[in-house]
Amino acid sequence: MRNSKLFIIFLTMLVLTIYMYSFSQLGAHAYEHFFKEPNTFPKGTTIGMNSIAQKTPQQIKEIVKESISNWTHSTVIEFHFKEKKYEAKKSLIRFDEEATIAAIKPGEKNKFIVSIDEEDLRNELGNLSGKLLDENLDIDKLVEDLKAVSLLAEAGTYSFFVENYLPNHASGESVLSKATIDIKGYEQEIHRFASKFSRIEIKPKSHFSFLSFLEKNKVNKLTDEAQSRIASGIYEVILPTNFLMIERHISPELPDYAKLGFEANISKDLNRDFVFANINERPFAFEFSVEKSSLVILLKGSPFLYRYNLKKEESTFPPKTIVHFDPKLNYGEFKVAFAGEDGKMIKIMRDVFDEYGNFLKRENISEDFYPPKHKMEVHSLKLPPEETESPDDPNKNPTGDKELPEGDLQDPSSDDQTEIEEENNESFPSDTPIDHNVE
Repeated sequence: MRNSKLFIIFLTMLVLTIYMYSFSQLGAHAYEHFFKEPNTFPKGTTIGMNSIAQKTPQQIKEIVKESISNWTHSTVIEFHFKEKKYEAKKSLIRFDEEATIAAIKPGEKNKFIVSIDEEDLRNELGNLSGKLLDENLDIDKLVEDLKAVSLLAEAGTYSFFVENYLPNHASGESVLSKATIDIKGYEQEIHRFASKFSRIEIKPKSHFSFLSFLEKNKVNKLTDEAQSRIASGIYEVILPTNFLMIERHISPELPDYAKLGFEANISKDLNRDFVFANINERPFAFEFSVEKSSLVILLKGSPFLYRYNLKKEESTFPPKTIVHFDPKLNYGEFKVAFAGEDGKMIKIMRDVFDEYGNFLKRENISEDFYPPKHKMEVHSLKLPPEETESPDDPNKNPTGDKELPEGDLQDPSSDDQTEIEEENNESFPSDTPIDHNVE
């Protein structure tokens, strides 16, 4: 009897448990059947960057339309070819709104359907550079990459470097400029440098510091004179390019190894560095070699689209004359201790022409001034000898002294001083600096 009661209680609790579980499950399904929005997508369904789960068809259409509009107004597509940049029109990439909605798969990450007309693309590339119309571009790869940045309709700035789609991109290196520097007296140390660093790569969008390069590579046994010769050669080869000059120094006087306007002086102690920047999106390289007593430097890389012509304006400044006095020289005698040298100033400018030869702009690169070395003359300090008077000169007084007119009597020492000053004033221009120290 007791076991029968326990069985009844157990059976009752089991039935109640099954009922409650079934009600919760069937109730949820019933609610979804009668109250959920028709034709909606389950959780995890996206289009581009937007979730469309539980959205109605009208809401999805609005989301797609708004995403395309935002992309069109906010996205920038840039084509780069060497030094030139061109912003492509937005209509180049066409979004198919209806096909995008029709292709949505429930529970998946869906992308926009876009198309690009190859003829439109070629026209846009022709606006960038006429040379590209004759090049064997990999158009299919460029179309694929353009579509890739638009499939999610994510707004942004996208840059495409057209050189990467040329078949000879990897092997398009050529000699762009050359410089030869006299290294007499420094052959051994510069030869060691050229042997160790026969090629130095300059990365895209990077700057190069000569002193930092030496420090990074632990080059300690290179004199300032040798460093200046190497830096001057590098400066000369990058002048006819679009490289940006950041820091450069010159010596007080033009060294014999450098051409006027092409010097780059280096001194670690004086913190004189040579710094420039490669502003291009492609790398370049310097190659060094020693031929007899000359350092040859080559700049290699992909040829520039633009042409860079150097213009020079030179001026000379004659030296002034500095006069010294020597009591050992006879009256009227003088000698030239140093003939002097003209001062020089040179202004370097860079004219930029496009691929068709049209002038674009003029850039001021540098203005170097080397002051004149003044002429040094040594003159006598002695006064002119007195004139000998005739014995029957009626004007001679009994004492034999020279008679002064009335009213002009003055101290003889004062007269002598005046004569020296007059002599000096007659001998030298008023603007000539005079050194009154006796050597």
